[in-house]
Amino acid sequence: MRFCMKFDRELLKGHLKILLLAVLEDEPCHAYGFNLRLQEKSMGVFELPEGTVYPSLHKLERDGLIKSARIEREKGPVIRNYELTAKGKKVLESGRREWNFFLRAMEMVLEEKRS
Repeated sequence: MRFCMKFDRELLKGHLKILLLAVLEDEPCHAYGFNLRLQEKSMGVFELPEGTVYPSLHKLERDGLIKSARIEREKGPVIRNYELTAKGKKVLESGRREWNFFLRAMEMVLEEKRS
């Protein structure tokens, strides 16, 4: 199943870090597989351009939230696999709590008026 509704990309700002960390929660993956996993988990709603994914992953790594390892392959280029660090797991859990609080507040304010 895939959702077709478009949304204002501004809504994604401020939440990208938590989305990226959540994608890595289950298992490590490389950058290309990362975007595929994000699309799969969001049922096609989130599809990020490479120009967003790679710099974001590099920043998360600099901040100590993820770590990467080079994977040599028999054929094809070397790839970099990313995984959450202990610090990244803590930030993800904190971000989840914050997001759930924010979501409940938004739902209360935006709840449709019943006549």
